[in-house]
Amino acid sequence: MVNAFDYLTSKKEEEQEPDFMTYTGGEKDTFGISDLTKDHNYNVIDAQMKARFGMSEKSHDRQEVVDKWINYNRSFSVGNTLSVLGEASYLSKADDEEKVKALNSYKLFDNMKGAFSGGTAAEKLDSVYDYGRSLIIDPVNLISFGAGKLATGGASNVAAQAAKEALEISANKIIRKAGQTGAKRSALSPSIKAEIGRARQRVLSKALKGEAVEGIEEGTMEAALKKAATKDLRVTFSTETISAMGIDAVQQNMAYRNVGFQDEFNYLNSGLIAGVGFFGYGLVKAFGMFDGTSVPKSVALDVYDAAVTAEAAAKKIARQEGEATYKEAMAKLADDEELQRKTMESLKNNTAAAQSWAEMVASGKRIAEEKGERYEGSGAEGLAAFIFGKKDLPEGQNFKGLFDIFNEAGIDLAYADDVWQGTTHFVTKTVMDLPQDIKNEVDSLYKNTVLKLDSVYKEITDLDEAMVFMAKDYSDMGARLGVMGGLGREIEKIRKVKQATGQTNLKVTAEEMLDGIVDPSTGTAKNVDKVERSLMGRSQDNLIRILVTHPGTTALNLLGWVNASGMQSLSDGLRGALYGGTSVAQYLTGNKANAIDYAEKSKLMLSLQKEKMKNLLNPFTTQEEALNFLSINPKMRKELFRYVSGGIDSKDVLKSLDLEFDDLEKPGVFEKTIDTFQTVYGVKAVDVLSKTQEFMYNIDKQIRLKYNMSYADFIGATDAQGQPLNWAKMRSDEFVEIQATAVEDSLRSVFSKSFGGGDFKRDRNIVEMVAKGIEDARKYPILGAMVPFGQFFNNTIAFMTDYSGISIIHSYFAKNNRDFMEMSTKAAVGLTSITAMSEYEMKNMDEGLAWHEERDEDGQVRSRLYDFPFSYYKGIGRIVAHYRRDGEVPPELYDDVITTFGTANLTRSLGESTASAFDFVKDVVSGNLPDAEEGLQKAMGNVGSMYLSGYSRPLDPLNQIAAFAMGDAYNETDRNIGSKFINKSTRYVESIFDGFDELTGIPTAAGTALGLDMTEAPVKERPLEDRPRGVAIGRIFGYRDSPAPQAIDKMFADIGRPKWKTDIKSAVPEANNTINRVITKYLEAEADKAVYDPEWKNKSIKVRKAAVTLAISRAKKRALAELYRSGNPTDKLHREMFKISRRGTGVTMADMEEALEEIGIDKKVEDLSYDQLLLLRRFLKMEKMEIKRSSRESLRG
Repeated sequence: MVNAFDYLTSKKEEEQEPDFMTYTGGEKDTFGISDLTKDHNYNVIDAQMKARFGMSEKSHDRQEVVDKWINYNRSFSVGNTLSVLGEASYLSKADDEEKVKALNSYKLFDNMKGAFSGGTAAEKLDSVYDYGRSLIIDPVNLISFGAGKLATGGASNVAAQAAKEALEISANKIIRKAGQTGAKRSALSPSIKAEIGRARQRVLSKALKGEAVEGIEEGTMEAALKKAATKDLRVTFSTETISAMGIDAVQQNMAYRNVGFQDEFNYLNSGLIAGVGFFGYGLVKAFGMFDGTSVPKSVALDVYDAAVTAEAAAKKIARQEGEATYKEAMAKLADDEELQRKTMESLKNNTAAAQSWAEMVASGKRIAEEKGERYEGSGAEGLAAFIFGKKDLPEGQNFKGLFDIFNEAGIDLAYADDVWQGTTHFVTKTVMDLPQDIKNEVDSLYKNTVLKLDSVYKEITDLDEAMVFMAKDYSDMGARLGVMGGLGREIEKIRKVKQATGQTNLKVTAEEMLDGIVDPSTGTAKNVDKVERSLMGRSQDNLIRILVTHPGTTALNLLGWVNASGMQSLSDGLRGALYGGTSVAQYLTGNKANAIDYAEKSKLMLSLQKEKMKNLLNPFTTQEEALNFLSINPKMRKELFRYVSGGIDSKDVLKSLDLEFDDLEKPGVFEKTIDTFQTVYGVKAVDVLSKTQEFMYNIDKQIRLKYNMSYADFIGATDAQGQPLNWAKMRSDEFVEIQATAVEDSLRSVFSKSFGGGDFKRDRNIVEMVAKGIEDARKYPILGAMVPFGQFFNNTIAFMTDYSGISIIHSYFAKNNRDFMEMSTKAAVGLTSITAMSEYEMKNMDEGLAWHEERDEDGQVRSRLYDFPFSYYKGIGRIVAHYRRDGEVPPELYDDVITTFGTANLTRSLGESTASAFDFVKDVVSGNLPDAEEGLQKAMGNVGSMYLSGYSRPLDPLNQIAAFAMGDAYNETDRNIGSKFINKSTRYVESIFDGFDELTGIPTAAGTALGLDMTEAPVKERPLEDRPRGVAIGRIFGYRDSPAPQAIDKMFADIGRPKWKTDIKSAVPEANNTINRVITKYLEAEADKAVYDPEWKNKSIKVRKAAVTLAISRAKKRALAELYRSGNPTDKLHREMFKISRRGTGVTMADMEEALEEIGIDKKVEDLSYDQLLLLRRFLKMEKMEIKRSSRESLRG
């Protein structure tokens, strides 16, 4: 291809160049920013901005075009990754005219004096802002900033690695004390695991403070932290430097040299640009909290350590006092005959009642077995009744258990570290030490309860032997009884937590309490990751994980969280303002006490936003604090990290943070590969960042609402002795509710909350049943691949209902206990945002952008279709904007928006897989077995390609880079042409093979085997775009740019029609691609006449739609006429194919293939000659006429 500079020179010599071919701008340093609107300079800007971004004075003010041009050039010149890659991609497909326009634009910007060379103060400030913004929001700078932390982890992670030996010593001591030496960690009882978790936190607390810990040599921790900090900075600097040099190489080779602005590669500039690598380094060093050489102070860690130390001392004293009291009580019982008599009498009465009850339960079991029905009991009724009695029977039938009887006798539980172990040992020791007469009555109670009903004890008839068995098997008994700790306190706690999380059924079953089934703190399934999955099940799980393993998805998750979190802050800020208004009203009415109270609430809610900003500026410190706080309640921590943002199951996040010590099933090579990709692509890093930020915000918020003080004041308050003042509150059921609410709100903000009501809920309401079905769809092979993101879908629906006011109505009918003010402020913020967005969309609408598009500060049009919830507000805002401007909403726009955030959001992956499966079922039912066999093959092919492409998705960034490296040799291919199975299966790897072939000239074995020869594949043409697309390289960062908008785009936008819905289609993909190649100029000509007519804005939607239909019809006729006159024989063939099967004829590919079979032509439609196509056309026409004739005769007859 001719170099743009040579092309310009030759044109000058011929003196035939049009205006844009001549550089008309000012010479070096002769003009400034204020001179750019002058015609000679603006001509250069206008030519470039129209070609590059579709901006002109037809739809923009001249100054606006100039401002965008300045922003675009500043961002590009400073080496912003998205700007440079986007420009290089554009120029890779640029023709000579477009390259000349780019050359002139570069020259004009280079010749212009900088803002600090005589510019105004406003121009200087704008310059600083533009360059600073380009640097700071550059994704590579942000990635390199976090790369060091990804390489080292946080301070607690570093400490955990350095203290591994100490942690193991501590854990083994606890396991040995519990008599579980050699047991797998995953098989330990909840109480032992909890104690190991507490010990782990004590070890880390001391280690981080530099205190002596068994297993850690002096100075180890300091050395580990310094080593981690050095590694952090080294990785940050290396990532930044390599990236900056790479971007500079792209800028020089694929932009400046490509258009002739630069002749040779400037190695000096490349070396200097490496200095930008100090930018990420500077970010780290600018703030002490990012350094890593010192450990950030953790309020939670300090409080926890002090409280645990105090509790340990109190336990020791309590245990000693308890043992002394117990000995006194037993001695009194042995000596006091009256007390013995009362105890005997109580036991005899209980024995009779217990016997009656046990017979009733046993009878119920027998009847259930005879009927073949499932018995609904816990299986441990006898044991529970023996120890705790029964207190929920009709009057006169209740009886006391051993606990009650012993308590009446003054025998109390002696304190023990493990409550349940203390309970069972207490019962065992007491029974074995009882006077013989009393012991005989206990023996009767045992035989009428435990022995009669509990199959575990059916062979143990001796009481002493039974009591020894109970003590030995205490952990299993605790689980089977369903009474955590053996005291029954957890049942009420679960009820309260259920109530706090909006659950209406507060009944707690024994099954819900079983270890390994339900987490008491959350009501959801525990240890589900330990259940053995089939090969198909594991493959399905891995596929779902792979689908979100992409840096673009990570970026979208990050943006989604930022948007949702911002809306939450606006809602809470409004809440603070309302509190302030209430305070004023209370003061004016003379209620000063309430006025002061509300003023404090207002101050707390508003200052909460300041604290949120501090947390965002200290991300790693915030992460440490959140994890340290959650160490007090590991069950809440597990629930928070159970799903990766967006609702994808993950068991790796906690392990990567070194917060899980269970020896779970070791991951295979494939799982390790996925884990590596997730780490490199930042999936886990963003998940931890967003969740820890949200949790610290929400726990702070809940504490402020409940206790009228901030998190720091509440957690850090101490008494006169320096002990935590609020430790008792932190251990209360009330505080568990606060944590549960904070976790739930955090999960809402990252779109990871489960709305199905938990895994074992029995009485789901209709909403929960539907939500559960949607969430569980991903667990099933094939269906799960088609509907993988059900939980994310549920969260988007919940978000939309929250911020539209629908949740208030739902809450009223559902009778849940969600915070009414929370729902009200969210509704107010949401509705206000829609109104504001409608104003924003008015301008986008006038410019002719689609509802999901916007123009950024650099002039580039980008699609925000997948940027939920921002896209939701754009969609609803566009609907409101149409109503405000036109008085009506285009039906197609309404359908598109509703579908996008409704069914399409859930079933985006269904596509042809569902259609082919439906066709197969239809053929089977109708008895059309040959077609059914073919349909089955097609359905299986679609499903197969769906899985193959899904499993290769993590390679897409490499695929995009390979395509980008090909430069102008890259062509976007039409996947509808050729083997759809291969095209769809290899969509994420095709350029890897093709790029290798292009660079080496050696076809890859894999590419040849798969039939990948993309150099011969037809270039994809689009009817609304007049130039081929370059590589969508921005997609790696979640950035989707759109082609420069034209008049036809505006025409479609004004009737709300999606760009893909052109109605320019036939049943033959090759024919479609050919007509798309030639029709664009005719569509644009028709659209240009229509939309820039002054009367266009005043026309109704109906009239505009008619105009679009007419424009498409005229353009099709002209395009078909051009193909007919073409000297290319293939054009004429494709014209005939298009005419035979175009939209509206009702002729499908199957119809044509069936007709060819009847005619006797054994060829594919796309391989037919011109004469054979004419024959096919006549045959189909005759067949259609015959059908009409038969229909008329039937009507007459």
